[in-house]
Parts: sequence; C-alpha cells; structure tokens
Amino acid sequence: MASIREVPRKDGGVTFQVLYRIDGRQSSLTLGDRTSAEKFQALVEQVGPGRALEIHDAGRSATIKDVRRIIREELERYFRHRDETG
Repeated sequence: MASIREVPRKDGGVTFQVLYRIDGRQSSLTLGDRTSAEKFQALVEQVGPGRALEIHDAGRSATIKDVRRIIREELERYFRHRDETG
C-alpha cells in the first residue's frame, strides 16, 4: 500500500511524496505534481514498489526497446497469474 503526502516548499510551491514500504522499510519518491504522484502510487499498488521504481526509472531514461521489454514482462506476468488463478 502506498500513500501520498503533500510537502510545502520554502518557495511556496508544493511537492508530493509517495510513501511505500520496500524490504520492510518505509521509503518515498518525491514528484513535482499530484497527477504524477497518483500515477506512481497506482503503479506501486499494481506491481509492487520494486517494480514500480524500475518502471519509473526506465521511463526517465528508457529506449523504446526497454519500454517494450518492460511491457512484455508485465503482460506475461499478468497472463501467467490470470491462468494460475483461473
């Protein structure tokens, strides 16, 4: 489970921290807008924090090949889980 915390900045702006647990410890990712924070929060809920961070990092510096690989892996995982649970 992940949550979002709004953090005021000294310049009057706001950032958003997505809080999550990974390896039993609380951690966070700071994002500049609520929409990005909500998208990352949903990703953490869907695939877990480790994979969500990989996807987030890939989105920042990924090639098309990297994105295709990640999507393929996630689809394979989804269909494998669906087939196993009936």
